[in-house]
Amino acid sequence: MRFFSGVMVLILLISSVSFAQAFSHADTVSLRRDPAMDQTSLYAFRSDSEEDRVVIAGSYFPFASSQTDFFHALPDPDGLYAFHIDQDGDAVEDVTYAVRFRQLRWRQEQVMFGMEPEEENSIDEDEISDDGANELQSSDIDLSPSEDIQEFVGYPYRFIADVYRIEGEFDGRTRRRDLYLRSQSVSIGAQGIQINDHDGKGLFFFGHRDDPDFFGTGMNRLEFLSPTDQLERMNVFSIVMELPLDLVQGEHSVIGVWGATYRMAVRQMKNGMTRSRGNWQQVSRMGMPWVNHLYVPYSKKHQYNAQHPSADEEWLSQYFTLPLLMSVLAEKVGLDIPLQGRKDIYEIYMNGIPDVNQFRSGVPAEMLRLNVSLRPSERPSRMGVLGGDFGGFPNGRRLTDDATDISFQIMGGMLLKTFGISFENTSQLLLLGDRVTSNDRDFEPDFPYLAAPHL
Repeated sequence: MRFFSGVMVLILLISSVSFAQAFSHADTVSLRRDPAMDQTSLYAFRSDSEEDRVVIAGSYFPFASSQTDFFHALPDPDGLYAFHIDQDGDAVEDVTYAVRFRQLRWRQEQVMFGMEPEEENSIDEDEISDDGANELQSSDIDLSPSEDIQEFVGYPYRFIADVYRIEGEFDGRTRRRDLYLRSQSVSIGAQGIQINDHDGKGLFFFGHRDDPDFFGTGMNRLEFLSPTDQLERMNVFSIVMELPLDLVQGEHSVIGVWGATYRMAVRQMKNGMTRSRGNWQQVSRMGMPWVNHLYVPYSKKHQYNAQHPSADEEWLSQYFTLPLLMSVLAEKVGLDIPLQGRKDIYEIYMNGIPDVNQFRSGVPAEMLRLNVSLRPSERPSRMGVLGGDFGGFPNGRRLTDDATDISFQIMGGMLLKTFGISFENTSQLLLLGDRVTSNDRDFEPDFPYLAAPHL
């Protein structure tokens, strides 16, 4: 009975935290004030529908709940949205895919929504500088729309996206020579505009989707009686890429992926307009799910969002070897598990799992590691590696992986034996979780995979 009561305590423990903070949804005060820059999730997995391709996806601007929110849950033209890929395990990015969004300029005489934008929009070549002097004035910068731009009748905004592919370490600058795809369509609302594969450069999607995260915690403290996805009917703005292996993989079969959002160092106001300039400064970071929420102390959450993974060993690793919530799990749930020196948690988050997604050698750092040589399972398990399916989390992360249950069972000690630590009570850990096992909407079988947004 003690353990069953302990499970209830655990559920209440998770539920006592505002669901607005879980899964890195608005996990700091600054991101609550800046939702366009709040990356809430990161996914990386081998494509089921296309051979030798990897899907990388991120979501932003959480809690858009209806069609009217589509007017607000939009990318910020003053921001940069990036996916970093480490190909050799040194905790430094070797390839970065970065996206900047542009808002088309409306005619000067336009005073209401739905009027046509000017057609003579063109890129200001001075805005993308080879000497690193990034500068953007969102009120008057425009790009020529691509041929597949569609008319967004009734929507007040029309956006297009530029994709940069930056090889080597990202130095906080975007340059003209790194421009990879120009003026790509952005889907607003229920539209689902897929950017076609450009000469093998991959598939891209930018637009609103159903929030792919799912978990059963939140305001209702009786959630264990009737589990409900607390992100049910919630939308996000998403970026999805499906790329050939040769564009993401190096000499190793493992890649390390993390997402980050950036703002320029200086923002100025003049005549009601905002001008940003300077190098890009990181404001949000996303690697493995639940890290900033479960392991990082509140006083350090801003540091996590601003920190590069190469510095993780200096400060972040201590919270994996001695997790702050571990004593609560042991005392309240009644688990007889090691409380200190948790090598298993440290290795899983900082180095990966042996013979699954570890680099042969490298620098410890928290990121989402994916072994791209492991093909998708014919019988996938929502519990990923814990369920015997090595194509799922924590080897990368698929949309259907139950990251909440997996994360708490890892914290409880489900993989202790993998790292040579004796532990016989793993059967108890099977009850650790939120009892929400799937998303409120079925995911799509083909690109862009995320479910359509709620209207």
